[in-house]
Amino acid sequence: MKKIFSKLSLFLGSIFCFFPFLVKAANDYGTSDLATRVGFSTENMTKEILLQKVGNFISIVLGLLGVVFLIFILFYGFQWMTAGGDSKKVQAAKDGIVNLVIGLVLVLSAYAITSFVIKLLTSVNQ
Repeated sequence: MKKIFSKLSLFLGSIFCFFPFLVKAANDYGTSDLATRVGFSTENMTKEILLQKVGNFISIVLGLLGVVFLIFILFYGFQWMTAGGDSKKVQAAKDGIVNLVIGLVLVLSAYAITSFVIKLLTSVNQ
């Protein structure tokens, strides 16, 4: 189980390192012309564009977490169904499902709190 979590955390960490839209250079260094020729957008960063990119990022992360949640629910459900009456295996599967549900509640609560705070912060100057 530790191998699965370590591989999953390594995978998610590598995804976060390679999101190019999270990095915004202070100076141009002549790269905007090259980016335009290659097909990338070089518009100025506005509040709406930033919020859209942050929203897309959050959607991607929540989608990945939903897939991970589904995979682990199926794993623990399979473990429970194939326990064969062994109470230790059944209890381990139940504990895993309970932990998954608690994690899902925490993730959704964090999303709700973050969404609320972002709405408050963006409506201050309006």
